Amino acid sequence: MCLVLTFVGVLLVFVLRLIPDSYCSLCRPIANIVRWILRFIPNYSFGEGMYAMTFQVEIFNVPPFAGETFGECYTAGLFFLKLCWGGVADQVVMMTILTFVYMAGIIGYDLAMQVPKVRAWFTVKKPVAVTELALEDDDVVAEQRRVKEIEGEKAHQILWVRNLRKAYSRSVFGRFSNAEPFHAVKDVSFAASEGQVFGLLGANGAGKTTTFKMLCAEYTPSGGDVWIQGHSVIEEPGVCRKMIGYCPQFDAIWDLLTVQEHLTLYAKLKGISRRNVKEAVNEKITELDLERYRNARAGSLSGGNKRKLSVAMALMGEPPMVFLDEPSSGMDPMARRFMWDVVQRIAERRKKSVVILSTHSMEEAEALCSRIAIQVDGQFRCLGSSQQIKTRYGDGFEAVIKFKTISSEEVAKVLAGWAVGERLTLSKTMEVIEDKIEPVSIKPGRIARAGSPEGTGPLSVMIGAGGGSKFNIKPTDQPILGRSLAQWVLMDNLISSLEGFLEGTCNIKSNTELSQNKSVQIKGLVQIEQHGYTVRYRLPRHRPDGTEVKIGELFVQFQAGADKLRIEDFQISQSTLEQIFNMFAATAKAPSPDN
Repeated sequence: MCLVLTFVGVLLVFVLRLIPDSYCSLCRPIANIVRWILRFIPNYSFGEGMYAMTFQVEIFNVPPFAGETFGECYTAGLFFLKLCWGGVADQVVMMTILTFVYMAGIIGYDLAMQVPKVRAWFTVKKPVAVTELALEDDDVVAEQRRVKEIEGEKAHQILWVRNLRKAYSRSVFGRFSNAEPFHAVKDVSFAASEGQVFGLLGANGAGKTTTFKMLCAEYTPSGGDVWIQGHSVIEEPGVCRKMIGYCPQFDAIWDLLTVQEHLTLYAKLKGISRRNVKEAVNEKITELDLERYRNARAGSLSGGNKRKLSVAMALMGEPPMVFLDEPSSGMDPMARRFMWDVVQRIAERRKKSVVILSTHSMEEAEALCSRIAIQVDGQFRCLGSSQQIKTRYGDGFEAVIKFKTISSEEVAKVLAGWAVGERLTLSKTMEVIEDKIEPVSIKPGRIARAGSPEGTGPLSVMIGAGGGSKFNIKPTDQPILGRSLAQWVLMDNLISSLEGFLEGTCNIKSNTELSQNKSVQIKGLVQIEQHGYTVRYRLPRHRPDGTEVKIGELFVQFQAGADKLRIEDFQISQSTLEQIFNMFAATAKAPSPDN
């Protein structure tokens, strides 16, 4: 844009100056006004200077450092005009003045934006509308209440956050616009005491990084308050930054500096005395296993080692408040485990520190975090330990059952009973379906598995699930192997027996009902997937009568019926944190174009 403006500006001023006064008496004054306005853009001054050197200096032999304003101009004729031409003095003087003016402006702006009241003046202040807030978990509400109760003791908390929010204007007029702003973070409240690893989970765009940057005093909140060890992040950002170690989501390193130079720089920035700098640098290099890369340039490191360097810089000076934004991203499994050990040592060795960890790895969150918050659309939707979240929001249990292999003798016996060959034509398949399979396929679930459009059964090539217990035959002549059909029938008999066992012995129904206790919704048995001889089910937490399904009872019942059901192996587990996370992430609002 500046290059285009430079080219057009120089050409416009040149043309306007060539127009005689007899044709346009205002053209030259306008040209001078436009020229002086554009000279406040350094690109224009540079372009006009180049034009003056190639045209006025070379053609009219004007001295290079002559000027129309700053210096002496020289009169020369061009066509029928007599004009006063200058060299590059005006442009050089303007560019010199602007160098100091713009530098002072940038420094002044940077200093002004460090003043809390100035930063707050530019911040959008509109509160979050009630309609934008989703239903919060009881533990989230309890934490908000606890934060309010300990407000008088917030100086004794390492981190105290209440009703933190951040809004962005959808208009170019910023906070002065009447348009409804976009709220990236909505009324976040929590407090963290010493020796704690607090996990912050959320999908991309959930507001994790924005929350981090407000806690680090990089962004000014639109509302709420943040205190670190008795100091307000909003009112005393400089003091709070001295107590913070921050590992950003993207590595903030210089490619040409070595690992040791990075850590030495940060040690001095953190105020470590000169005699202790070397010891502190060596300690972090050893702690993060970077000894072999001590003198390697940061730009040549692998992604995992860059993350290690970023974490080492965050830990320099032993800050009481450490923010780690996805510290193990881009690491191989071994390096990730090493990073987990580092984070655990921080929490265990320094009981007076708090680590706020943001991650996409549910395994990492379960392994490290004493408390976890899941953030959706900028709002905390649940809060608690990993086990508390799984107990409250876990959708029952997950059972993985592996059946014993179906032998070739069993398949041959079924084929002999059907009196069919290796390949079945369309007419023969219809005959088998009507006479042999349909009488035992009394469950709609089996019929759907046999001929579903997704192709979960071998019959799906030529049949589709119909209403009731009938099949819809597709118009195709593609044959099917009799052995495949028999094997599927035997496998589906095992699945049907298993579902009958769960419904009869375990009293777990396959449909969704509502118990007499209207506050408890009964979710039925759901088959998640089937692969080979392995099938995976989701089991509800409550039976139709409202009684709770206990995992110990399930183990006993499965163990007792394993031989009869031909179960080779089974495992029953609680819903994973990842499943719960995905459940909350699915409730996120789709971003609109205005966002």
